[in-house]
Amino acid sequence: MIWRKNRKKINRRTPLERERRQWLKPVWFVRGGLVVVCASIMVWGAVMLSDPGTMPLRNIQVESEFRHIDADQIRKVVAKYAWQGFLRIDTDTIKADLMAEPWIATVDIERVWPDELYVKVTEHKAIARWEGGGLIDESGEYFSPDEDTLPEGMVMFSGDINHAQGMAQYYMKNREIISQLGLNIVQVRLDERHVWHITLSNGMALILGRKESMQRLQRFVRWYPQLEGGTIKQVDLRYSNGFSIQWQEQTEEAAKA
Repeated sequence: MIWRKNRKKINRRTPLERERRQWLKPVWFVRGGLVVVCASIMVWGAVMLSDPGTMPLRNIQVESEFRHIDADQIRKVVAKYAWQGFLRIDTDTIKADLMAEPWIATVDIERVWPDELYVKVTEHKAIARWEGGGLIDESGEYFSPDEDTLPEGMVMFSGDINHAQGMAQYYMKNREIISQLGLNIVQVRLDERHVWHITLSNGMALILGRKESMQRLQRFVRWYPQLEGGTIKQVDLRYSNGFSIQWQEQTEEAAKA
């Protein structure tokens, strides 16, 4: 049998190291306690801040042009969520509720420390009625407000609603040209072949074709003062160097025949 001699375990640490090791034990204990305390404070703070009563919403500031909606309408929508408090108020839901109002185009909401909500609302700027109902705004977006809120005396658009944006741009460019004659555009139509038709406030109909319609219209405006002797019913501008005119008298005679 082999006998092994028991050896006494020798602590090879220096006295300074042993003293430091003994000192670190309470330090780590204190640090651990501080972490627990800090975590508890953070949890408590989060709970307190999430309580609507801790930071209530006290003021609702509204900015808009207020042409078809008013500040009270907006405040009533926001007030439904005021109980959630300043930090927890659901701005996305408020925005969705406000956007349900047809006249509202955009909504921006900001929290203003410590108890205010700032709501900026932009309304649609309608430029035309759509044949069959609804309105078109400056950007060509279609929206459908209540019938009793529709403005009077607006130009009428007709055609494919998918081309409403192009029609809005076309109208806003050409109305300036027509205004030189002291007239207004009362109807813009884009047919299935993408041919532009416009009707003026004196009842005259213009056929402008698909291409270079603005140049054709400018040419007509230059010649218009020289056209005398009768009422023009329709002008076809789909010619490279001129246009054809259908007079009201010609139409009446053809109807009698």
